[in-house]
Amino acid sequence: MSNKTIQPTERQRAQLATLQKNFGLSPEDTARCLYFSREQDRPYIPPDLLITIARQTGQFQSIEPTYSTYVQGLEQLIYKATVVDQDGRSITRVGVATLGETPGGIAMDAHKLAEGRALNSALADAGFNPFKSFNLVGFLIERHDRAEQAANDREFPLHSGPAVSPDLAAEKHQAELRSITDSAERRRKDLGRIKLLAREKGLVVRFANGRDDDSPYRDWLSTNFQTRTAATMDAAERAQVINKLRLHEIDYLSHIPTELHEDALIA
Repeated sequence: MSNKTIQPTERQRAQLATLQKNFGLSPEDTARCLYFSREQDRPYIPPDLLITIARQTGQFQSIEPTYSTYVQGLEQLIYKATVVDQDGRSITRVGVATLGETPGGIAMDAHKLAEGRALNSALADAGFNPFKSFNLVGFLIERHDRAEQAANDREFPLHSGPAVSPDLAAEKHQAELRSITDSAERRRKDLGRIKLLAREKGLVVRFANGRDDDSPYRDWLSTNFQTRTAATMDAAERAQVINKLRLHEIDYLSHIPTELHEDALIA
């Protein structure tokens, strides 16, 4: 990692202090949580540390990040992360990073960056917020009490008959409905983010009459992803588009006639 660092704002320092207080982090752990800009809402938390923090809350049955694939043409690494909360709800999200990506000018391990993005997305959509008030001592006492109660239940069961089976079909149906709703909401958010990034990067131009010209974006999408719409993409492909757009350099001469380029460099 390079020596370049971003000096955090007062708000960002307060966030790091909250992490340290809530989860008993050491100064060395806190120093690994990075800000890539002074406008960044939350710090980048390394995957191993993020998993440790999330498990402390007791909100999740499991947290599993996995390497998915490498897209050679785009030099992108794709990771997936699946979290299962205490109600059994499973959420899977995708994280993408490009080889050589340097957020905020800081050299990063692309694998850790993609893994962290996948984990952060999955945990956030599962309702995890490490900056909310969290009582570590209270959690440890509660976990001990739950373990003790479970041991007592095994030693002194309330009945010896067969366990009462829940309506598995109804549970499966509800899980499927949640999955469909979750996927639709994630798709809506992704497409909205793609549209916003395309506009920020100058790939969607608004004319004086209020109409948009998105042909530069469509051409860019066709060149990089061999399609002219992100609407038919799955979650991993949309994440790739978002990552590629974030790194896209704005070419402010691309929409100006060639014969006017020299004048545009003057004024």
